[in-house]
Amino acid sequence: MIHEIGVELGAALVAQGCPLKVVDGSEPTKTSTYARERIVIEHDDGDGFGPVRSQHRNPKLRMVRTVAAKVTIFAQSPAPGAQEWEHIRRAEHILDLVLVALEKVVVARKNAWSVKGGKFVLPDDLKASDTIGGAVYELTFTVERGVYEQKWNGTIREQVSGLTIIASNDLITLANGPTGQTAETNC
Repeated sequence: MIHEIGVELGAALVAQGCPLKVVDGSEPTKTSTYARERIVIEHDDGDGFGPVRSQHRNPKLRMVRTVAAKVTIFAQSPAPGAQEWEHIRRAEHILDLVLVALEKVVVARKNAWSVKGGKFVLPDDLKASDTIGGAVYELTFTVERGVYEQKWNGTIREQVSGLTIIASNDLITLANGPTGQTAETNC
């Protein structure tokens, strides 16, 4: 699900004119180089599981899985000799775009979501650097998804057929009402 949200997030950001690419999953190299700006979306530590809050007949919802995710924004101001605050300002602008686009994506998917927190971080591989070449912001959030009763091949259990409604236009006399009054019902 996080992959699909990342793809949809990337499309929403492109529609907003954001030039950064959304990269899916943990990057193969652990360097935090600012050579390219990007947004990384990936699973975070620790999913949660909870009871069903409402029930639908088709298919049988067994529980809710709360999927932990993280978006990391690598931002770099294009200004020559940019100061740290300029990189931070660019990262904050990108964060605003990400938050709005992420909210639209998750709502369109009909999932509940919750922002857990966010902060600027200094990656380990840049702690010894004398030059601040950009800003890194981590946003953690969760997205809820239903866990449904299904088979190995992905098919769901048998569907419950629709309810049959019997309609009637009979006149009914009210037993305790005024004499001679009738009510027409459509059941």
